[in-house]
Amino acid sequence: MTMTEERHTIYKEGGRIRAASLRALLDTIPDGAYTVTVKRASRKTVKQNNYLHVLFGIAADMMGREGFGDGSRWTKDKVKAYAKAQGLYPDHELTLPNGLPFLVPKDTRELDDLETSATIERVIEHFWEEHRIALPAPNEQVELNITSDEAATH
Repeated sequence: MTMTEERHTIYKEGGRIRAASLRALLDTIPDGAYTVTVKRASRKTVKQNNYLHVLFGIAADMMGREGFGDGSRWTKDKVKAYAKAQGLYPDHELTLPNGLPFLVPKDTRELDDLETSATIERVIEHFWEEHRIALPAPNEQVELNITSDEAATH
């Protein structure tokens, strides 16, 4: 996304607005006029959820094949935990008893459609930029050329 198009998720709970990333952006932009569009997020789709887990499975296979880590087997769950540790998931702001905010990665089941799309983009980008593992983009088609043994011998 360019500076002309930034996406931030805000929440309103109990009359209180939580918009830490939007606030941070607003603090850094130069003076000027801006247009803000508010769209109510909806639940993520089953396809989005399945696709995110397919990406984790592909990454786990590739990381295992490439010998990442200490030799223990990479699983979808380990890749998902890694993705959260790398900041690829959006954070949920909790308030500690002393009143200070504390950020934790959201659970996948808590993500809405916009957050899931952004997470998918960050996962694909991160694995390519950090590990040179190419994960398929959404709706990317893979062409298979299947021939029978008989056709291959003639």
